[in-house]
Amino acid sequence: MMPLSPELAILRHLAARTTASATEIGTSCAMSPGEVRGRLVMLESQRLIAGRSDKAAGERTPRRVYVITSEGRRRAGISDARSGREQS
Repeated sequence: MMPLSPELAILRHLAARTTASATEIGTSCAMSPGEVRGRLVMLESQRLIAGRSDKAAGERTPRRVYVITSEGRRRAGISDARSGREQS
């Protein structure tokens, strides 16, 4: 099996959740903070992901979180239907 590219690892990580911060992505995908931020900027410029500010419960300042776009799902080979998952 071929290892995932860092970009594909990020896209698949985001596809599995609602949002994720750069720190969460870096930890999950085994990337340094500088590497993950650079890749996030590149993926966002290609419109494969989108960043937004999100204020979590108990936090004073919003943090930047990322979501995968429909184009990002297509690039990662993931259907938009989210087959096999229960919708709540």
